[in-house]
Amino acid sequence: KNIASGSRNGWIHVWDLVAGSLVCSGNLPGQADASLLGENGSTAQCRPPVDALAYSRDGASILCISGAMIFEADAKISRVRKVSEVDAHKVHCLALSPRSVWIAIGSEDGTITFVDMKSCSVMHRIDAHARSVNSLAFTPDGARIASGSDDGKICIWGVASRECVLGPLERCGSVT
Repeated sequence: KNIASGSRNGWIHVWDLVAGSLVCSGNLPGQADASLLGENGSTAQCRPPVDALAYSRDGASILCISGAMIFEADAKISRVRKVSEVDAHKVHCLALSPRSVWIAIGSEDGTITFVDMKSCSVMHRIDAHARSVNSLAFTPDGARIASGSDDGKICIWGVASRECVLGPLERCGSVT
């Protein structure tokens, strides 16, 4: 069993949960940045940060969000490809639906954006919270999604109806 982590410098690391050792690493594709000049005057590569990531249900791939870009990497991070761009404010979290049909993206502006995995297009958006959405989790059947926010609330949403079906459940302080 493995777990993946992402970092602000654009690297993705896969770790063995039993041994606690690093299995493999890879990074998001960089873009030339003229403001970062190498010693010989060449343009350096600027790697985008990994804002959030999640494994596919079968564990064969890892989805990453960096800014407005969605990337998909194979589980060994030997291939990383840009899947799509979405119009989303600063991303805090993501969740992949159980059958890998949708990606749900939680943003700083309190919205949850649903992206179709096949067409890579935005299906719909829910104005979910008054503050940042920090955590998302689909129910096993994919019909509902739970969200936690800096507004101190947890809500359960119907994916198709876009309505809050349970909650808000209120806590003291931010929900992560």
